[in-house]
Amino acid sequence: LAPTELTIADGSGLSTLNRVSAESLNKILMHMAKRPDLSIDYLSSMAVSGVDGTLSKRLKEPDTKRMIRAKTGYIDGVSALSGYIYTNNNDTLVFSIIMNNFPNVFTARSVQDQICKELVHYGEK
Repeated sequence: LAPTELTIADGSGLSTLNRVSAESLNKILMHMAKRPDLSIDYLSSMAVSGVDGTLSKRLKEPDTKRMIRAKTGYIDGVSALSGYIYTNNNDTLVFSIIMNNFPNVFTARSVQDQICKELVHYGEK
């Protein structure tokens, strides 16, 4: 990543000086997937859809359960979901959804989940 693509002012992610784009997150996710020395630990740190962590109660329908590994985030009107989707065609997709100015976090999560559901079926004939 170029220095202008990502700005981290603190490790907590709570600083208003932090700057990250969905594209930057996708680049990090793609890089980590190509690093066998890191990818196992990295993937195991992510919640599994319908199974554990912050995704235990999300995307738990049979067609999406265990098909997504991702990190969630929410602060003051911003909701994010980034990670990997394993499609029914055995492809792995990298994704990052960052949503601003949603009045209700549940609405944002619902939209994110719908996008993920569609992507699980990406490339089906």
